[in-house]
Amino acid sequence: NAIARKKENKCDAKRFKAYVATVLESNDPSTWMKNVSKAELCRNGGSPDPINRLYQLFIEGKGKYTLLFDSEMYKVAAVREDLFSTKQCKELATRGEEVCLREKEEEEEAIAAEERKKKEEEAQAKMLKDIEMRHKWGMVGQNVTIKGLTSARGEAMNNKLARVHNYMIEKDRFEVELLRTKEKALLKVDNMVVYYGYIPDVHVPERHIIETTIESSTAPTPTTTSTNGVDKSKPRKAEKAPQAAPTPTVSSNGTDTSKMSKTIYVAASHSKRLTGKKGRKKKDLVDRSGAGISVKTTIVNKFVPVHLNGSATAVWKAFALIQESIGPENVSEVEPSAPSPAPAAVKPPFCPTSTFQTISAPEADSSISKL
Repeated sequence: NAIARKKENKCDAKRFKAYVATVLESNDPSTWMKNVSKAELCRNGGSPDPINRLYQLFIEGKGKYTLLFDSEMYKVAAVREDLFSTKQCKELATRGEEVCLREKEEEEEAIAAEERKKKEEEAQAKMLKDIEMRHKWGMVGQNVTIKGLTSARGEAMNNKLARVHNYMIEKDRFEVELLRTKEKALLKVDNMVVYYGYIPDVHVPERHIIETTIESSTAPTPTTTSTNGVDKSKPRKAEKAPQAAPTPTVSSNGTDTSKMSKTIYVAASHSKRLTGKKGRKKKDLVDRSGAGISVKTTIVNKFVPVHLNGSATAVWKAFALIQESIGPENVSEVEPSAPSPAPAAVKPPFCPTSTFQTISAPEADSSISKL
């Protein structure tokens, strides 16, 4: 009988806890706390001592799952002196104040979390906008193919090649100019596709070619003459003329299929400007030209060799970009020759002092002195 009674009490406690949990999930649990009676608590599993069982749920929260009472429930329960004792009412009031403080802290934390989330969203939106703006400004100077225009004038521009000249922020439009007709238009970013192929009708910047000057045969040539009159000057080697740009081989789709390699020479004092910090400048030149760029570390007559390889168009474009970056006067297509040494000063022949003799002047004739 004792075991059966204990099992029955345990089942009643679970049923009573489930009943109170249902009340807490209702719309107005405070009203239930104001009007609940001892008999109602007994009918829902509170017997044999429903008041103590309800108080234990308020204070101790026994069991695997505890019920969460808000501060309003504690406040109403603390004034139910008909159900709880004076000591229990005082304990309920103290617990209600603690719960009220905890609710305020949770509310402040929720507000702070909401503000942090809002700031993070604003920062992320700003970052995405900055990325989009950098991408749009990166379109300036690119060759593009126009697409998706529906107006009468726009349909004539579709599938045409153009050059992006400017980006207008206030209108969110790109100012483009058609390569063949020089016609200008304002387009959205959705109406353009970057074109990386070879464009024959685009004016390529003139390459800086160092021309060698051949002196006339009548011009005097500096010579070094030895003491015996023999000319010791060495004949000067003919300088190599710069190679002309090869005609690019263009495929049916307009891309350059020819391959070439070229070595140029950059002033050693400006070679670091080609690589930049952590190679960023060199990577930018490779991305913009499409050619492979290899900057050597050896110095030849105060110049550093730079090897370019790829398609003919990409190599010459890389050459033009290098000239634009460090100045054409610091770039040469021919291997610089070593400066000719200055002619050595001719020293007088060495004469020992023993070869010189003191010769006395002849004595004057006495007859001449008389005259």
